[in-house]
Amino acid sequence: MDTHNTRTLHYKWPNYILNAIMSIQWIISVVVGGLGAVFIFRQMKWSNTHAEKLEQQELELQRKDEEIRVTKQQLMAQDQLATMGRLIAGIAHEIKNPLNFVTNFSELSIELSEELQAGLEKYRQRLGEVAFRELQELVEDIRQNAIDTNKNGQRASNIVRSMMDHTRGTQSGLKPIALNALLDENIKLAYHGYKAMDPQFTVRIERIYAPYLPEVEAYVAELGRVLLNILNNACDAVQERRKQLGERFEPQISLRTVCEGEMVKIEIWDNGIGIAPDVLENIFKPFFTTKPVSSGNTGLGLAISREIIEEQHGGQLLVESKWNEYTCFTILLPIVSHTP
Repeated sequence: MDTHNTRTLHYKWPNYILNAIMSIQWIISVVVGGLGAVFIFRQMKWSNTHAEKLEQQELELQRKDEEIRVTKQQLMAQDQLATMGRLIAGIAHEIKNPLNFVTNFSELSIELSEELQAGLEKYRQRLGEVAFRELQELVEDIRQNAIDTNKNGQRASNIVRSMMDHTRGTQSGLKPIALNALLDENIKLAYHGYKAMDPQFTVRIERIYAPYLPEVEAYVAELGRVLLNILNNACDAVQERRKQLGERFEPQISLRTVCEGEMVKIEIWDNGIGIAPDVLENIFKPFFTTKPVSSGNTGLGLAISREIIEEQHGGQLLVESKWNEYTCFTILLPIVSHTP
């Protein structure tokens, strides 16, 4: 028997098949490894994205929290201003009584001095020319002092009345007004109010009033509030720029009224710090302010001013400004029509 036939046979795979199998194994390992890498990459990307979303949400919550905090401070400041307004109204009411006393008695003094002047004429010869002239000059001085006292008393009364109107915030109804006089009254109120807070404050005020300005119908207290708010802002702006530039800077506020078609135009211009472009587009938004909350500013002044001018008076409130150069607010109000 042939021993070769009974020997166990061991089959040998060809080399090319073994190489193919090894290549397939390598490809499978590469694919598995690639899939693992992709999975790990996607997992890392998802983790990063999730972390970014969490970070964004946290920042958004912080922003909302800051907005709530600022709004709360503004509302508290507004409440303080309301309380202060009631206090000012009470003080103004108390001041009004002695002011009435001053103006009434100054008017009486003017009348008495005129009577005394006429009475001196009867005793001119008896007194002699020299004595008569001296007494006449003395009486004239008394008369002129009484006139000046009455004039300043009336001015103080107008300021107190404006303060009471502003603090009350009541509408007395639409009525024709002398716009030049109202503007002039409020620039005096703004100037003296700012001067009382800062004795070093000074500004050159230019008035260019149209002499024959047509009448407009307005809620006097409300329109006065708008004018005073804009004029106070102008005082703030010129004072801030003076602090930056020093004595070489001359603060200036220019007031101009003119008739244009069916509208009367008021321009309030100042050479203060101006308004930055990113701020300019937001200044009429409620609660928007660039001033610290501790200053008592609630960011409602210009928002309410625009509402008063446009909704209550049917006019327009516009603003133009250039940073570190100027700001100009323009108020347009419709002219009163007397046609039936």
